[in-house]
Amino acid sequence: MGDYVRRHRSSTAASNSPPHGPEVTKLQDLLERLSDAAREQKVNFQPASLPKISDILRELRPLLASSSYSLRLKDAFRHGRGLEILLEVLELIPKSESGGNGSIEAHDYTLELLKASLDILAEAFQEHRGNRRYFTGRVRGNGWHALETIIKSSNISVWQLAGSNHLVSQSHLFGCLFGFALGDEELVVAFKGSKALLQSETDATNGVKTNAPSSPTKKGNWSDRPHLSDETDALHLQTRVRERMMRIFKGGDILQNPEILPLIFNLWSRIPRGQSNGAAETQLLSGFILSTFVHLAESSAFNLAAMHGAGTLSQVLRALVESKFSANEQTLLDALAKRQASLGINTLEDAHYLYQWACQSDRAADFLCTALEVSSGPPYIQFDLSLHGYSSAELPSMGQSFPPLSSSSGYTFTVWIRIDKFDTSCHTTIFGAFDASQTCFVLGYLEKDSHQFILQTSVTSPRPSVRFRNVSFEEGKWYHLALIHRRPKATSSSRATLLVDGDFVEQVKINYPQSPSQVTSAADSKSLEASRKSLRIQAFLGTPQDLAARVGRNVVSTKWSLASAHLFSEAISEELVTAYQKLGPRYNGNFQDCLGSFQTYRASAEVNLYNESLHPGKEENSDIIRAMRFKASSILDESRIIFSISPNNVLDDDDRNNVDESQLIKSLSKPAAKSLQYYTRSGSNAVVINAAVPAINDALTHTHGVAILTGEPVVAIPQPLDEASWRLAGSVSVGLRLLQMADSSKSVLRAVRIIFASVDHDWRNSEAMEKEHGFGILACLLRDKLGLASATTVTTFGKADPIDIPNNERDDFTKELLKIILKFVGVEEEKPEDSLLVNALAFRVLLVDFDTWRRAGPQTQILYYSVFGTLINGSKHHNFNARRLARMRIMKRFLDALKGEQFSQQTLPHFMGAFRILMKSTQSPDTWRSLALFVTFALQDDRAFRNTSLRSRGTLRVKSAQLSSSPNGKLSPNNATARAASPQPSVSRSDLALNVLEVIADMVCDKTSISTAVKFARTVTVRWALHLLAESNPRAIVLVVKIIARLLFTHGASYVRKFDEKSGGFIILKHRLRAWWNIPALWTICFAVLFGFDVAFVDFERDFDLYNLMDTFNSRGKVAVKYPEVLPVITSMLEQGLRTVVKQEGEGTTTPPENPNSIPTTPPESDTTGQRKRRSMSLIGDLTSIGKRSPRERVSSYGEVLNTAIRFLADLHAQSQTFNDFTISSTYVQDLLFVLYPVVVGSDNVSANDELQSKHSVLNFDGQDVAIRSHSRNALQPSPIVRTSVIEPPPSPTHPRADPLKRGSSFILVTSESGKYSPSSARLNPVMSPEKGKSVLLNIGNSIVEGLVEVVVAVFKDQIFERKEFSGFGLFLKVPPGFQEHQAYFESYVLLHTMRDLSNAIQLEQKQLLEPRVINNLARYCVHMGEAVYEGWFMNGAEPLLDFTGNLVDYLQRPDIAQVKSVRLCSQAVPTIRSVFLRVALLRLSELQDSETDSDSVDFLNKLTYWQTTLLGPENGETHFLRLICYLLYTKLVSAHSRVRLAAADLWRMLLVQKPSETSFILNHAFAAEQTSLTTGFLKLMEVDNETFIYWVDDHREELDALFFGAMSKIWEAFVTDENKKTEETARNRLSKRREKLKQWAAEESVVDNVSHRHENATSHWRVNIHSAERMKHQRALQDEQDNVNYLASCYDKLERLLRKPCGLTEDDHPTRWQLDESEGRNRMRMRVTPAKGIQQDDYQPKRKVSEKAKMNKLKLDTAVTKPAFDAINATPAPTHATTSERPDFNRLRSESGSKEPDIPEEDFEIVEEPPEDADGFEDKNRKVLRSLQRGDEVQNLSNVARIVGLEPVEGLLIVGKDSLYLMDDFFQRADGEVISVSQASAEERDPYLQMIAGREMKTRKPESGTGELSIRHWRWEEAISISKRRFLFRDVGIEIFFADGRSYLLTAPSPAVRNDLHSKLITRAPHVTQASPSPYGEESWRLESLRTPDDTPQSFGSRFTNVFNSAAANPATRRWAKGEISNFHYLMLVNTMAGRTFNDFTQYP
Repeated sequence: MGDYVRRHRSSTAASNSPPHGPEVTKLQDLLERLSDAAREQKVNFQPASLPKISDILRELRPLLASSSYSLRLKDAFRHGRGLEILLEVLELIPKSESGGNGSIEAHDYTLELLKASLDILAEAFQEHRGNRRYFTGRVRGNGWHALETIIKSSNISVWQLAGSNHLVSQSHLFGCLFGFALGDEELVVAFKGSKALLQSETDATNGVKTNAPSSPTKKGNWSDRPHLSDETDALHLQTRVRERMMRIFKGGDILQNPEILPLIFNLWSRIPRGQSNGAAETQLLSGFILSTFVHLAESSAFNLAAMHGAGTLSQVLRALVESKFSANEQTLLDALAKRQASLGINTLEDAHYLYQWACQSDRAADFLCTALEVSSGPPYIQFDLSLHGYSSAELPSMGQSFPPLSSSSGYTFTVWIRIDKFDTSCHTTIFGAFDASQTCFVLGYLEKDSHQFILQTSVTSPRPSVRFRNVSFEEGKWYHLALIHRRPKATSSSRATLLVDGDFVEQVKINYPQSPSQVTSAADSKSLEASRKSLRIQAFLGTPQDLAARVGRNVVSTKWSLASAHLFSEAISEELVTAYQKLGPRYNGNFQDCLGSFQTYRASAEVNLYNESLHPGKEENSDIIRAMRFKASSILDESRIIFSISPNNVLDDDDRNNVDESQLIKSLSKPAAKSLQYYTRSGSNAVVINAAVPAINDALTHTHGVAILTGEPVVAIPQPLDEASWRLAGSVSVGLRLLQMADSSKSVLRAVRIIFASVDHDWRNSEAMEKEHGFGILACLLRDKLGLASATTVTTFGKADPIDIPNNERDDFTKELLKIILKFVGVEEEKPEDSLLVNALAFRVLLVDFDTWRRAGPQTQILYYSVFGTLINGSKHHNFNARRLARMRIMKRFLDALKGEQFSQQTLPHFMGAFRILMKSTQSPDTWRSLALFVTFALQDDRAFRNTSLRSRGTLRVKSAQLSSSPNGKLSPNNATARAASPQPSVSRSDLALNVLEVIADMVCDKTSISTAVKFARTVTVRWALHLLAESNPRAIVLVVKIIARLLFTHGASYVRKFDEKSGGFIILKHRLRAWWNIPALWTICFAVLFGFDVAFVDFERDFDLYNLMDTFNSRGKVAVKYPEVLPVITSMLEQGLRTVVKQEGEGTTTPPENPNSIPTTPPESDTTGQRKRRSMSLIGDLTSIGKRSPRERVSSYGEVLNTAIRFLADLHAQSQTFNDFTISSTYVQDLLFVLYPVVVGSDNVSANDELQSKHSVLNFDGQDVAIRSHSRNALQPSPIVRTSVIEPPPSPTHPRADPLKRGSSFILVTSESGKYSPSSARLNPVMSPEKGKSVLLNIGNSIVEGLVEVVVAVFKDQIFERKEFSGFGLFLKVPPGFQEHQAYFESYVLLHTMRDLSNAIQLEQKQLLEPRVINNLARYCVHMGEAVYEGWFMNGAEPLLDFTGNLVDYLQRPDIAQVKSVRLCSQAVPTIRSVFLRVALLRLSELQDSETDSDSVDFLNKLTYWQTTLLGPENGETHFLRLICYLLYTKLVSAHSRVRLAAADLWRMLLVQKPSETSFILNHAFAAEQTSLTTGFLKLMEVDNETFIYWVDDHREELDALFFGAMSKIWEAFVTDENKKTEETARNRLSKRREKLKQWAAEESVVDNVSHRHENATSHWRVNIHSAERMKHQRALQDEQDNVNYLASCYDKLERLLRKPCGLTEDDHPTRWQLDESEGRNRMRMRVTPAKGIQQDDYQPKRKVSEKAKMNKLKLDTAVTKPAFDAINATPAPTHATTSERPDFNRLRSESGSKEPDIPEEDFEIVEEPPEDADGFEDKNRKVLRSLQRGDEVQNLSNVARIVGLEPVEGLLIVGKDSLYLMDDFFQRADGEVISVSQASAEERDPYLQMIAGREMKTRKPESGTGELSIRHWRWEEAISISKRRFLFRDVGIEIFFADGRSYLLTAPSPAVRNDLHSKLITRAPHVTQASPSPYGEESWRLESLRTPDDTPQSFGSRFTNVFNSAAANPATRRWAKGEISNFHYLMLVNTMAGRTFNDFTQYP
């Protein structure tokens, strides 16, 4: 492009002499005639002379318009006072009003004169800025104001003429004025033509056709038309007016003289509007005028900017707010105001007016809310090509080489653009750069069709341009376009990257721009200059004239706006581009400052989100963070910016951009000022400063520093209302004032929208909102407006009156209010997935800490709780949102809400849903700790104030009743029903705890990961869960056990070992869970622990049945016991359940129910199985339904639970080999026997010590009969009786007898001898025998017991059938301690069932007997059983054993079986079994000797007859046993019972038949030689019948008795003696082994009892201690909230005072009072006064005595604690007494719980790990002072000090911060670090000297601030100029600090040591106290030097040695005084200061 060609100069300053020529002479003549005529009319006004003046004006106009020297003539017109003469002519208009007498002709003459004058004025201004500038600034001060004054004084707009002439004249007047404004005379005709429109519309309204002949009398008489009052007709007329305007304004109308618009609007507002005739027509004319304004404002940005710059918005605002116009006019005004409001306000007074009226007027408030939204746009330069066909900003030179040097990586171009309108016929050029030869060429534009960006870098290359196809630009939207073009490298080509709105769009290959051709030499200077110009790179934005497709008005319709543009000589990174883009289009800098300060909330959130996604884990080290938090210049220096174009840098001559160039010139250098004047006043173009040039002087004097705006671009610099609100009063107070004054729900919503709109787009308001605690005050005001005091605070905010809302509308109102807040913080209602938490502070204050939402209606609460799910689960930014929520400590706030707020059943699920979501995303050690403590606190809270026992209920009925109770406590079923009908009952604290506990359980049992469980275990020890097992709620028990199970699984064997050994966990589980055996879920969890199965994968919603259990644990057939330690827990539950079910069934059987609530009789099995309801493992459903079942259903259900568990064990044993191995190798059988024992014998277990310490370690009933009343027996069956046998010694020693057969713990009964020959007294009687004549019944009539017995028997069978060697059952080592009779009965019961099952198993599968292992094991088994029978531990076991062994022998002796090889290999086993058979037979025969009835003997003898093959078979070759049998059979043969004798005879015959030789041998040896006849007689018995045989025996009785009872009895007695010896040996071994086992059991019982006892005691203390500590925390939180409300109230008072200051929004009626300021000036003089605070309202109280004041009750919360919170958790705290008004008996309960108990180790109270030091406590304890710190500051040290004021101490805190020093009154730090109020501090901790000085009233004295405002002072460390040690009351405890602002303070510490330590900390921080660093406050440097004392400066030995011999004055003040530089008074004041005297202490006054 060529150089810019300038137009003719038009500057008043450059016009040195008036032009000459004939046209000038003619012009001067006309001006003289015009001036003379005007003067003449002023002297003698004649209306008829006005046309002559108009003719002169009309003659003058062509001369100015059509002359070829029009510009020079216009200069001559100005020099000839033409502008002043025009005003003189216009001053005739007022005279025409008084001189014309209101005639129509005079009015017409006046209008013609006005039109002619305005035409001349328009021609003088046309293309002549000098005349316009001269008229504005020099003609009568301001020509426009003079013109307005003249026209307004004429009242021309309100002239009243006859008929319709007034309407015609008004139309003519406004036509003239609008024609002048637009420079279009046709508008005058158009406005005159509006009469036809008005007339036709009025006639149409009356129903008269417009073409019908009108009445002659009525023709043209507008006054007779009816008034248009119908709104429909008015709207119709408005539409026709709009259509008329569209015909008048064809488009492209440009305001030439917008300065006249305020006058037009003013005249419009003065149009008379009454109800008289013609009012309708006036209304239509008014609407036409306003529609013209609206059209002009909407037609183009040029007109809008011109109209706004003219100041019409100020007038429109007042007209809109005052509301004195019709509805149609108000609508048009509103549209006009909103359109102009897009450019902001004109002046700050307009904002003041609008905000002031917004407090009173709804219309003003509505407009304010709208204006805040529309005025938030950025400043922009609009390139409107419709004006000339081109429009651009052209930079003649870049000032740097382009493209950048080879050292650069490329270049970057960024721009904010908005396409206002595309032209489909030409491209939209954005930017370009080229040299004169177009060698260097860069062009960027948007294609006309696709609207895609195209980059062209050459005009000669074959591929000069590339298209970015991935994005198309749309109209009306701001885009941030960034082009990064990288220089090609050796290995890669050049690439261009396009980013739109910070997002990567596309990267393409394109040629890099070429550098312009270098000229090596030049012939002369002219050619050298020409070559330099050829190398100059020109740049432009927009479309220059040379690139315009068409030139002219309205030939191109393209319009686009530019907010800012930057060209960098570096290819910057994409992340920096994104960071720059997030600043928004309103930013107009060069990215050199800390960019984070210029960000709005949303921009900051988006930048952080982008940074975290780009640099995960390294966010703090990214360039983005460096640019946001530190100086961005360190990343990209300003020298890298080639050009920076911004609308704020535009300079022109009409002050359109709010830059006063006339004032700017005064501050510029002469060359720069001359250049600026040249640019702005030498032509019609404005310029824009290139902000890349650092100094404006340099920019104006260099070609690359100024860009020329060509084609009249529109420069719009809005003054946003949000920025204006900040300028008014900091924005915060203004918005909150609107909310305070709101009196309806609509106004409240609107006020909140206004507050948020002012903060959304302005970073200053955002910062002020945080700094002034605006969000907290907003929350308090909203609470006041809703009429809701805080649910937790005692006092309310009380700054606003509540609004009246009907109850049915309250929920809708709060829901709408919540939606507004949610939108502000970033929650998107329409697109939840885009929700981004943009304002964390507002979210925390307005949503998290704001308890009102949790107290609102159900719909509001549901919306509120759903927000957290949206942010964390529903948003694509969920990770970012979760991190922000975690930093808010939101879980802590929710837990506080659970402690102090009420929740309904309807909203609790939604709350818990949000709670669960937050917990999953924000979990931390502190959160886990808080949750665990809350659960403990809440469960204890309800219990503590019901005064119930802390122990869990053990009986089933109590638990059942509790399960049916209501959430609020114990209720009967009737009460529960009544309560359910009450509206919205609140949930009890314990139910809340259960819900939280469920959340913990669900998270710990997360099946996707074990990390949560690991984190939980690291924070909360398992003792917490063990203590919770003492709760009485089954849901709590299940959840806790589930947590324990998960922890055991995730942490493995080492954790389980620690859990068992250190914590005694399994012992406690056994102790606690036995009472909850009826809960199916517990069984499932315990089985999961047993088998090492992850409980997280257990589906608890399935039914609790055998199939589901097997499917869960044995689905793959590989189940193994991993943690057998839990087996005792399972067996304890089995035992308790078995006892309970069997007992209740027994009670139901014996006694019928007396009332409906009692447990009924157990139904028949068929009935129960048919009606039995399945039990579920559900953690909620099944537990809640337990208490709702009838007793009958409950018993059946409980039995089903036990049956399922038992069948599961049995099936596992049958299907799992590994489980089989476990049952044998572990105590599995023993534990099951312990379960069965009390049920079978009907007696509880005794302790091992009882049996161990009994006589001979045998516990029995000393021979008494023991009735076995088994719980599992049917009550109709008789109870078996067990008796210990009594042995009597033989009375005569002449008949020695064998020793009786000894048993393990008893004797054999031997009766006395009678007759000569009697049977032997040796008897094989059992130890425990049934009652004589009765057998012990071992049948148990309960299916559950039998099922459990089957489980035990299955293990025994497995030992026999599956194991290699059977070593015996060892029941004596597995039967629990008890009485010997019970043990014998129990062993017999077990052995009998085992033998029966073995027999059945053998009968079902006899092939097992073919295995040698089984045969050998059975042989061993038979031997053991034989011993058990002989020893008496298998009562009534002889006959079953006889049958069992007989069957075995019978089967194994079968020929086919005996020939099997495997059987033959077991040759020893069969004889062993046969031997057992024979021995048992002998025992049973011996037992039958004393039988009183013959039936037993006959039956047994018949049985022997049945087993004759076994007894007398050929395989039985044992002659010794035959002798014994013969002896015993003879005893039966001589029995007194005939049936017995006959049966014995039968058996004798069989014996003689089957064993003739053996029998003969026995008899021959037994009888003597002379008795051979007896032998023969016996042998002949085979030939006779039984009667004959018996007769023969009776006949030879004496001989036979002598034979059998004599000789053969000795064989029997020898056998008995041998058996007794064996029994004694076995008994000793048995007893020894059992004693060892009993000792082991006793030790285990001791451990269990110790652990249980300690745990029981610890639980009681633990509950109370945790509850006490947590309640104290809660009380402290309540007090903090109350303090926070008071603090916010004081902050709001400060803001209100700001509003009441001079020029504030509200005027203060109170007179201002003043007080002396404490700051000091020169010579330490206090001469400044400030407005007094807190004395406007004096609240005088009657004088009282001190004692009376002390008696006044003051509502407060006691915060006195003796230990930190966690000390109360980890150890037993000392009893604390906290007072509360809610629960009066709290202290009493706590004192009771703190009664004397046994010493308990501290580890029993350990539930959570103690947090690291200062992890949370420091911030928590200092929370009251943190809110007063400056932004970004940190607390380094706190000290208790007192500020001395005269003679009174004011206690407070001195805070040493990182950046500042703080002095806060009325605060005190306790010994434990807690910061409290001074009034709450104990006297022991406070300084006793200060209390002594203050007197007794010190405790009750209030803070000095009367307004409630906290006295907080702060200074930066640079402001501290002196810190010196002082004395106070002769104590070295003082420090005096002097600050640069003139203030000084004397502070005292409690002791000299504390003072010295504090002094050392202070002087190390202050840089000007001990260092010679320069002070930033230059005027105070002399004070710094004079106040620096030698004591404060560290001195070396050399300096001290020098001072000794230095007699000169060392202090600079002394030197200055000696030189006369300071006065005597000044020097004396300094001497007093250095001497320690101070104004602050009256005792040391200077």
